[in-house]
Amino acid sequence: MGVIQQHHAKLYNSAKARNWALAEYQIDEIKEGLETSVRLYPQFKEVKELSVLVPAATKDGLENLSKAVRNRDIDEFFTAYNSLTNSCNACHNAANRGFIVIQAPAASEFSNQKFEP
Repeated sequence: MGVIQQHHAKLYNSAKARNWALAEYQIDEIKEGLETSVRLYPQFKEVKELSVLVPAATKDGLENLSKAVRNRDIDEFFTAYNSLTNSCNACHNAANRGFIVIQAPAASEFSNQKFEP
């Protein structure tokens, strides 16, 4: 999930810079990371249905993000991004990991990557 968090931050920075190709790539990386996580860990500690919980929490948000990126609509993107972020936090709560709170990045931690197209 830590790698997914990195892609979540890079997705934000990509869209903010209007680099829609990179934003689309980051969405695909998030999808792939979530799919791999639930395949490798269908249950995690006391949470028995992680393979059901994660897709249910993220499917709509990822679809809305993809749509916003295809439309190159920054306002639609930020609405969808915030919705996905809230879904991630709700999933953490449901998995008894409410102490993991994700948010939009305040600054880029990736100074070694250019986000502008």
